[in-house]
Amino acid sequence: MSLKSKFMKALLKFGEVQTDKGTIYWAGEEDLKAGDEVFNESYEPLEDGEYQTEDQKTIVVVDGKVSEIRDPEAEVSDEPKEEEFEEEVISEEPAEVVIEEPVQEEVRDLAREMDELREEVAELKRALESIKEQLAEPVAEPVAEEFKKTTVKEAKMSKAARILSHLHD
Repeated sequence: MSLKSKFMKALLKFGEVQTDKGTIYWAGEEDLKAGDEVFNESYEPLEDGEYQTEDQKTIVVVDGKVSEIRDPEAEVSDEPKEEEFEEEVISEEPAEVVIEEPVQEEVRDLAREMDELREEVAELKRALESIKEQLAEPVAEPVAEEFKKTTVKEAKMSKAARILSHLHD
């Protein structure tokens, strides 16, 4: 499980449903509804498409969100339905988030693991720079030999000199 997956799972509670293409996850424990963001097993946004549940409902996903849920067993009425609205009271005060101790400990563990990974990445970058510097330096001095031009006459004279030197030995 990736670091991101562990972190997401530690902070949020997810709902889930099995489909023909794998498990779908969404934030919260409420029923899945249109507009909810949905994720795959790696907690990445779900790909666009239609997903068939075990109870034959079809979940349509567009841009990582549920666009509609089709239920073949749902009753359809010709009469318009009266909608009931609940009055929602919005507080001006920010909501207080309480994180339980086991979750806090897991978050601390993840933070330590992230620090270790950052240090490893920094070490690898330093090693890579060192290798780049070594590759930029020449391995050896360039070799340049100068050859003396020798004429055929000099070559024959040189051969004759070698023969004479062997005769004197």
